[in-house]
Amino acid sequence: MFGQDLSLKNSGLFLFLTLLVLSPLLAVEFPRFLAYIPLVGFLCFIPFLKSFKSLSDFKNFFLGVGAAFLFIGIHTYFISASPDASERFLKLLPILIFSIAFLCLLKNLPLLNTKKLLEVLMVTSSLSALLICFELITGGMLYSLIRRGSEEDGVHLAVFNRGSVFALLLFLASFFLYSRKDNKLIYLLFMPFIALLFLTQSQSVQIGFVFAILFYLLFPFKNQIALSVAFALFAVHALILPFVMPAIYDAVPYLGDTPILKSGFANHRLEIWDFISQKIQTNPWVGHGLEFTRGYEGFQPRGIYFHWDSILHPHNFVLQVWIELGVIGVLFLISFVCFLMLEIRKMEHSVQKSALAILFTLLLLNSFSYGLWQSWWLGFMFIISGLFLLVSYQSRDYKEEGANSSAG
Repeated sequence: MFGQDLSLKNSGLFLFLTLLVLSPLLAVEFPRFLAYIPLVGFLCFIPFLKSFKSLSDFKNFFLGVGAAFLFIGIHTYFISASPDASERFLKLLPILIFSIAFLCLLKNLPLLNTKKLLEVLMVTSSLSALLICFELITGGMLYSLIRRGSEEDGVHLAVFNRGSVFALLLFLASFFLYSRKDNKLIYLLFMPFIALLFLTQSQSVQIGFVFAILFYLLFPFKNQIALSVAFALFAVHALILPFVMPAIYDAVPYLGDTPILKSGFANHRLEIWDFISQKIQTNPWVGHGLEFTRGYEGFQPRGIYFHWDSILHPHNFVLQVWIELGVIGVLFLISFVCFLMLEIRKMEHSVQKSALAILFTLLLLNSFSYGLWQSWWLGFMFIISGLFLLVSYQSRDYKEEGANSSAG
């Protein structure tokens, strides 16, 4: 189905591809399952590693990742004031290591029919959106049945937000990568997502849908200056955000009261970012440690929209890195985004355009939605990254094989 040779010796590869195409449907009811897909991929791809020399292309990447891990480890055990930092670091480390290894092993896979894979991913993602619409209309009927009515107060429909975001971005990534956009039938697969936009409680889905499509259609990807400006804006914003956020909150207190923003809890977000930024300024150099906000109960919100002295996470990945790891952590973050953009620039234009659209959409969603270290969210981002790397490697290998055949 996905390639020319999926015999018993490649059963691991078949298992992973099957799991991948089913992941949008499974994520509706079991979103935490996403954290384990890269681990499964790593285990399934080990037989394709012929030698460790094949990983030499990643040596600079490994050095950067190793430096980041070393910094976080030293920070966690010698600097951090957070009592949860060491426990969280030990939980995150295997997830990140196996997920990074999963991405590196993608280069060793045999030639696959990526066109067919993208088609199946679009179909299962669209079916996932249809399933979520059903759950939202019925008040989570299947979710409740699977858990045998364990939700005493009924199903909180926000539980479907994570599956909705994953299905949407996996669909858009597959659609952007798909070469036959002249096929009118694939546009019918958008219909469940259009319905989902009106039914969901997730602003991430609504904003992500609009932003990703507009960015893909309108951004001048071939213009190097435009890409440099986009990165520069991100870098400057990351460096100054906690120092300007209180002033922004003072300057636009009415923003949170506009109906469209109030329905999306923009008022709460603004106040959260305000008191998080003030705490960052008390120790901007090294921060306060991983998961600091989860256990800290001394925040001082202004009490206009937010009335508690604690918050699980800052709802902004830049502020989360600032408060946990300080300016050094933010410099690592900026360097990592720079690395991603440089690597994407090495891909074919069609893959490059798609990858940049999804990258900037993820940067946007990370700016107001989920906690950066949530395992399902990390798994989600590694899965999306893996899809782009797989298509990029496969298209390169396909061309090289074609050239060799012609020469022969």
